Amino acid sequence: LPRHFENPIITKAGHERTILWSNTNLKNEQGIVTSIIAMGDDVTERKKTHQKIIEAQTKYKMFLETVPIHIGMIDTSGKFVIWNKYSEAILGYTAEEVIGKLTPRAIHETTEQADEVLAIAVRDGRFDQEVTLVHKNGEKVPARLVVVPFKVDNKIGGFYGFAEDLSQRKEAEKALSSVTEKMETMALKDSLTELYNNHYVAERVNDEFERAKRSFSPLSVLLIDVDYFKAVNDKYGHDFGDKVLLQVATLLKSELRTNDVLARWA
Repeated sequence: LPRHFENPIITKAGHERTILWSNTNLKNEQGIVTSIIAMGDDVTERKKTHQKIIEAQTKYKMFLETVPIHIGMIDTSGKFVIWNKYSEAILGYTAEEVIGKLTPRAIHETTEQADEVLAIAVRDGRFDQEVTLVHKNGEKVPARLVVVPFKVDNKIGGFYGFAEDLSQRKEAEKALSSVTEKMETMALKDSLTELYNNHYVAERVNDEFERAKRSFSPLSVLLIDVDYFKAVNDKYGHDFGDKVLLQVATLLKSELRTNDVLARWA
């Protein structure tokens, strides 16, 4: 018989248990096995606990490798000991290039910034701010970085770091800002001449009157008409008329002072 092996048994009560057997062969003077001493250790609970640990490790590894955020951990050496797949995606370094080799300074813009992150995490128990990380190829990566220390025997044993790539969000915010700015411009400016429209003038005139009253200064308002403009449109068409308006607008803009306001009223 083998010296050690496991096998299930059924108890009198009908329950299955796992037994780890340890066997010792007893031999006579001629070296012939005459009997066997077998000792059984009930390892059922130990097996269940071991299986739970394996399952927990599997789930932890699955979480670590599939969650869409950078997860890193450094120990007392200051070097990374955990570097998940998403870290590779947003920062360019593979786990083989990082684990046991690189410190957080490699992914920060400056050494001072990397050191400050850890210092704040130690002081406040947590660092949680938007920062700029650096990809392996040198590109800047806007990210929300959370760093928390963990303790071993009441001493800081290292730090966990979690980073969310904000690149797409920043691009979306930039695009939204551009659209908002364009819409605001469209609401206040004439689309043809890009001069302010009458809505803007109506609001601005009130402000200018109030300013003139406070400063006891005169306020001038000119309403300029283009002579025979209807005849131009009728004879040469509206496209040609638009070109005339653009030329007039360009001429008037060239004569403006810094605080003057020029608008197309109608």
